[in-house]
Amino acid sequence: MSFNDSKLEKGWLTSDSKISIVVPCYNEEECLTPLARELKLALDQVEYDWEVLLINDCSTDSTWKKMKVINHWDSRFKAIHLAYNSGQTAGTLAGIRNSTGDAVITMDADLQHHPRDIPKVLQLLNEGHAVVSSWRYDRADEPAGKRIPSRISNSLARLMTGVPAHDFGSGFKGYYAPRLSDLILYGSFHR
Repeated sequence: MSFNDSKLEKGWLTSDSKISIVVPCYNEEECLTPLARELKLALDQVEYDWEVLLINDCSTDSTWKKMKVINHWDSRFKAIHLAYNSGQTAGTLAGIRNSTGDAVITMDADLQHHPRDIPKVLQLLNEGHAVVSSWRYDRADEPAGKRIPSRISNSLARLMTGVPAHDFGSGFKGYYAPRLSDLILYGSFHR
């Protein structure tokens, strides 16, 4: 199968598959324990082996300490510390490069993306899609000053790329891992 194929064979995820969740973090001490709890609840329901890569982007709070505690609580949570503050894109790429799963899911640490939606992403991947991108559907609680520029940006991105995605800004995405081996990310291209 060539890299340009947009569809994979249906059912490529099997009971022997492993799932990697990549979560870049910067000053997320308040979110990490609830996030880990919700991730464990969601991932223990799937039929696949799993790992969660928590990437610390040189947080100035106790994020790194909490990551190590979570790793001690469950070794499937792996704590990775970046040498210097590099931003969300570098954190995402570090997580992808260190992942061992057949499928990789990226998500934010702040529970804006709920772990209970992971099985839906896995189902769509297993239907033969190489990439699944979430859509922040209900954004009514966000100020218009954020929603309107986002709509304009997404419209321009659809026009420029020809990709009919609703929300290019969402960090909650699923990938067929072999397609990520040569991925190059910089700037804010994690989106």
